Amino acid sequence: MSLSSHRATDGSPPIHAKDSHFFSYSLYGITLRSEWKLPYAECLEPRPPIVEMLKGESSVFHSVALQTDSRSDRQPDFDYRRLDDGSHYFCWRDLYEFLVPPDGHRIIARFFPGASQESFLPYLAVGGLSFCLLKQGIDPLHATAVAVNDRAVGFLGKSGYGKSSLASAFVRAGYPVLTDDLLVLRKDLDDFLAYPGPPHIKLSGEIAVIDFREQLAGIEENPRTQKVTIPLNPQELLRTTVPLKTLYLLNRPRSVERMSTITIRRLSQRRALLTLIRNSFNDWVTDTARLKLQLHSYAQVASQVPVKLLSYPRRAALLESVRDAILEDFGR
Repeated sequence: MSLSSHRATDGSPPIHAKDSHFFSYSLYGITLRSEWKLPYAECLEPRPPIVEMLKGESSVFHSVALQTDSRSDRQPDFDYRRLDDGSHYFCWRDLYEFLVPPDGHRIIARFFPGASQESFLPYLAVGGLSFCLLKQGIDPLHATAVAVNDRAVGFLGKSGYGKSSLASAFVRAGYPVLTDDLLVLRKDLDDFLAYPGPPHIKLSGEIAVIDFREQLAGIEENPRTQKVTIPLNPQELLRTTVPLKTLYLLNRPRSVERMSTITIRRLSQRRALLTLIRNSFNDWVTDTARLKLQLHSYAQVASQVPVKLLSYPRRAALLESVRDAILEDFGR
């Protein structure tokens, strides 16, 4: 199977044999048709745009090293390369690798021997979709969002900053999760609509045990990330789009070690734009087209959505107080 064998002549998603079985899911306002069964409820009425996640044979990936141009980024655990034809290649070492062709409608992937597909399928789906979204002109943020009074509240921050832990405090109070880790926004008249992501939340073991003890049965902690991917119950989720009201940037955990208070400060529009750029979900793609998309889309968000710096001590016992401070600020 070659990469070109997946490509449709008219740029649309390929047509597969009738005996091919796909599972359909609605994520971030698109339909993901996957040859793997994901731990999500299936979408009964698939609607465009459609992205297909296909099982790739080893032959698809053997020629990757020969196709790369100068734009590559290799790290101890990850390997990203942009190929000569504009495709994107990504590898999480010893776990999985995938290709996203130039049209952005397919993720061609495979798992390496010994890798737990169950543990890493959610990572593959979200990571692959981030490249597809960029191809389709959507630049996602590295953010978790909850719904409060039919409005979205987003928490910006790098991995380990506490976005999901803070969201879990909102779940405890009856506020549903809209998306965890990747936030897609689309302009709609005077608002930016926030779109629902996968129906799960990724938490450290301590927070997971505190908030989701009943849902932990049979779920193993991910040794690579020290987090647990927890499926959420229907009452803990919002599956419709809602307008985004505010984004809160979580301060670096180390910078607030000695803090004893909770502070919220609105950023200027210029600082808000820089904050959004620094907290894009996919920081692998840095070509000119992506940077133009990023600047254009984030400038619009920064001009209309308040972005505020949220600083608080990183202690589980204080999360409810942080939540209440956000709710008070949100209601002003």
